[in-house]
Amino acid sequence: MGRALLTLFVVVFAGCTHTVRSGTPIDARRLAALEVGTTRCAEIQAAWGPPQYRSQSSTGTSMISYSHIVATGTAFSGGHSAMTIVLLQCDEHGVLTKVDRHDSAANTTTSIN
Repeated sequence: MGRALLTLFVVVFAGCTHTVRSGTPIDARRLAALEVGTTRCAEIQAAWGPPQYRSQSSTGTSMISYSHIVATGTAFSGGHSAMTIVLLQCDEHGVLTKVDRHDSAANTTTSIN
């Protein structure tokens, strides 16, 4: 009985695709709205929500970052993941001075030996 249930579970769920999303979605429209020298970091946080990371130097400059991860895959055949990280630097007056975007992706495979 136990082996039959396990076999049924594997047959039913092995082909199902699952997607997991985490973080703040970062699209081109959001990035295009940012203006270095004009946009205030408080405005970004009000529009995008709390950052995943925040630091402030002794001189008053700060850095905040947002990330978004999407992972898709099946239980036994692997999948794909994509991550976007945006680092934002602000001067001591809270004005945006630099925007860095980093994208990465990976494919994974799973094998049963």
